[in-house]
Amino acid sequence: ACTGAVTLIQRFGSALNLNIHFHMLLLDGVYTGGHAAQAKPRFQRVKAPDRAQCLKRVFRIDVETCQACGGAVKIIASIVDPVVIRKILAHLEQAAPVREVVRLPGPRAPPERWG
Repeated sequence: ACTGAVTLIQRFGSALNLNIHFHMLLLDGVYTGGHAAQAKPRFQRVKAPDRAQCLKRVFRIDVETCQACGGAVKIIASIVDPVVIRKILAHLEQAAPVREVVRLPGPRAPPERWG
């Protein structure tokens, strides 16, 4: 199986105001076969990762494994509606105990004399 990607680097701005960004084209599958003289390579689509796989890959959070015992965890619900998420977080904020904020002293002026 062979896969591939193309990356273009775009640079604009002056030498002092350098702004570089990348344009990437990635295949959502692999090419198989095509190694024989007359064989044509066939493109096979790869299934997109689910939410749990994305969390594990990007943030190194494994939501499918229990941190206490290492057993399998079954995900029964996923909340993605921003309004519902805000309501839950607001409720948790109200229920959380209020902690005292420790403030550091303010900045000092530089010394008037050295030596």
